[in-house]
Amino acid sequence: MKYTLQETLIQWVRIQPTGLVHFKTKLDGYHYSWNKPHTTVHNLIIGQLWADHEGVVTVTSHQTGDRAVVNWNPHSKSKDNYKQINGEVTTKDGIVIYNLEGRWDKGMDRVDPDGSNRNNLWTAHEPLPDNDRQYGFTLFSMSLNEHDDSVECPTDSRRRPDQRLLEEGQIEEAGEEKVRLEEKQRAARKARDKKKEEWKPRWFTEKFDPDTNTSYHVFDGHYWDAKLNKDYTVCPDIF
Repeated sequence: MKYTLQETLIQWVRIQPTGLVHFKTKLDGYHYSWNKPHTTVHNLIIGQLWADHEGVVTVTSHQTGDRAVVNWNPHSKSKDNYKQINGEVTTKDGIVIYNLEGRWDKGMDRVDPDGSNRNNLWTAHEPLPDNDRQYGFTLFSMSLNEHDDSVECPTDSRRRPDQRLLEEGQIEEAGEEKVRLEEKQRAARKARDKKKEEWKPRWFTEKFDPDTNTSYHVFDGHYWDAKLNKDYTVCPDIF
């Protein structure tokens, strides 16, 4: 999954993911793929930051041909449909099996076509008491950047210095460190371009998917070898 910056204005930015997400079951080899909605972040300069998702997400079962088409309704002035999602699950012949209704921040229900039966598919956990101060993160999201002395991989995001300084409340120092990292990244890219070297992911391999006629990246497992042997010499110096 890649991301492209589609549009920018002074007060907002829209991010359009490109490519597909793939899921394959180990037991029977069923293959599912889906795209992601667009995300718009508002009030970049003035006001409180908030995000909105919109677009059409299509989930496809490549063995059966069944599909789920889910509409992510964009924000409107009336706010009546803000965060609402709805769609249909159909067979390969277009016959509606279920309707889908819900909100992307609350949960989703599966409804029979005649409305006779409704089942909850998932429900979001209640937000934490200090959710607003934590960028709306869940407990799991916040724990992803917890400091851990046992982390040895030099490219692990938990070792990113500007992010750590920001979490510790050192705003000015975090800003200075962020500038240093960005300049270092630009210099590294310039050096690669000069040598005509193409950047390749360290722990992922690009493959071709015949079901969707697209390429995707799959984890190659070598990270666990490096972790087991405590040998990270293949990692670049990014921080």
